[in-house]
Amino acid sequence: MSIFLQAITIEHENEHDLEHDLSTKPNFSVPKIYTAKGDLSKRWYVYFSFRKK
Repeated sequence: MSIFLQAITIEHENEHDLEHDLSTKPNFSVPKIYTAKGDLSKRWYVYFSFRKK
């Protein structure tokens, strides 16, 4: 295998592993408010996500 192909393969594997490494991601997202563009006749709500360890 050529050195170039080997380097690309290793980089791809590392990137894939880091993408799914949850320890580097925050446990909570920033809360956001859905305001229905200011329409008071529609529901407004707060949405966020969290991850249990």
